[in-house]
Amino acid sequence: LENHLQAAAKIGENATADQLADIFLKAKSPMAVVTNDQGQTAGLVMLSDYVELLFGFDVEGVTATPPVDAPKSYEI
Repeated sequence: LENHLQAAAKIGENATADQLADIFLKAKSPMAVVTNDQGQTAGLVMLSDYVELLFGFDVEGVTATPPVDAPKSYEI
């Protein structure tokens, strides 16, 4: 079970959207714990909510793996 555990990233509640993007990319985690100035947990930010807010579409249910019948390569 320990092989599947992943630490969540932490970010301050005054962080900007681009700082949050960096955190998601570096941590490779779908969530970030938001902390206040005292270091206490203020909330959670999910990657799916972040993408929905920025780009306006829902990513729930979207998988990272292509369907079985997807082409393996594309020619240009």
